[in-house]
Amino acid sequence: MSQSPDPANDERLLAMLQQSFANLGATPAQARVMAEQLLKRARQVAVERSISEAEAMRELLAKVVSGRKGEYGGPPRSDLG
Repeated sequence: MSQSPDPANDERLLAMLQQSFANLGATPAQARVMAEQLLKRARQVAVERSISEAEAMRELLAKVVSGRKGEYGGPPRSDLG
């Protein structure tokens, strides 16, 4: 399940995520915000689904990468018609 946050570990993780988002084309400021939000959401998903934060992070990152490639469409939108 969810682990208690470790500020030093969080900073290392945020730096890695930030670099990943920068590699996908985000500006440094955008990458930092995206990294913070992804970490926050991974923790929420881990609690909601009773899975590890690492598993939640893997799933969310897979969606980000798929979305960047144009492969992830998300839920159907009814307002397109």
